[in-house]
Amino acid sequence: MIDRDTSLSLQINGRTTLTMNGVDAGKVARIRDSLATNGWQGRPVIMVDCGDHVIALTGSHRLAAAHDLGLTVPVVWMPELNSDQWDALNEYCDDMDRLRIFEALADVDGMADVIDVQRAEIYA
Repeated sequence: MIDRDTSLSLQINGRTTLTMNGVDAGKVARIRDSLATNGWQGRPVIMVDCGDHVIALTGSHRLAAAHDLGLTVPVVWMPELNSDQWDALNEYCDDMDRLRIFEALADVDGMADVIDVQRAEIYA
């Protein structure tokens, strides 16, 4: 499982939701203003179910802004992976590294949706 320190922790739907990155308050405010006016228009957030908590692999700023407004966040769930696959994800990586790891796992059921969202994350 992913066990890195995280920079943001939110209570969403009664579960602690950790994010991979910290957030810039100004960026959260801009996104919150957009969400308040337009609702959620962006990509889903890639989430990992860790039992007693969840981890958002993408969308730290969007997630924080939506949480502030009490909005429901569209989610794509990571499929179950074995320990070697999790070890690869647990290494520090940027968005492109993460996409390469996801693409290497393309034969795992449910990974196609995760790959699509990660690609959109990079090209946004």
